[in-house]
Amino acid sequence: MKKMQISAAVLSLLCAAALTACGSDPITADSTAETTAVAETTAETEAETTAAESATTAATTTADAESETTTSAEDETTATAEETTTAAEEQTTAATEAQTEAQTTEAPKAEKSFFDEVKIGGSIAEYSAAHQNEMRESDSCLVNGKDRTYSFPNAVDPDYEIRTVVENGNERIVEIDLKHEGIATREGIQVGSTREEVTNAYGNEAMVDYFTKTNADGKVEVFVEHGIVIEIVVTAS
Repeated sequence: MKKMQISAAVLSLLCAAALTACGSDPITADSTAETTAVAETTAETEAETTAAESATTAATTTADAESETTTSAEDETTATAEETTTAAEEQTTAATEAQTEAQTTEAPKAEKSFFDEVKIGGSIAEYSAAHQNEMRESDSCLVNGKDRTYSFPNAVDPDYEIRTVVENGNERIVEIDLKHEGIATREGIQVGSTREEVTNAYGNEAMVDYFTKTNADGKVEVFVEHGIVIEIVVTAS
């Protein structure tokens, strides 16, 4: 009986041990599974975080690159605009300098000649109206009409006379008599010029103190006294 009790006790202990052993296996498996799941979740989270960080870094890098590209393009545009402006300013300056130089080096305009206003055979009406003068009139021995002599003795114009004839109501210039310096012929000879100057202008075909030359203004007669021109008369050639 005692032996049976011992056996029963041993059996109870063995059963208890078996139960304890059997009960411990599932707990350990569940714990391992949970740990594995947590590890996998953590790994996934870390992977997602890493991927997000990589994406963010990539986006930032792309944005920085685009910003640098935009800045570079703006710098190039600004540089191009500045170069264009500078080139235009240089062209304008060069054109202005060229124009100034052209104006500076432009040949001076020739002064209007007295003989452009007063022409043999032409009218004296406009010239006499613009210049103070005295007019004398007499019967003409040249035409069936009147002779007129216009004297210009004022301080503005040198002393000279212009003679006209009036025929059938028409007045025309027939003679210009220069008696004082101030009005020169086309060749540059005026009262006061030297014999040498006259010779250079009209040649050596002089008759002592008298020179003559025909030009576009008419027949020019130069009278010299003591080596100096004292009078110039222009008539129809």
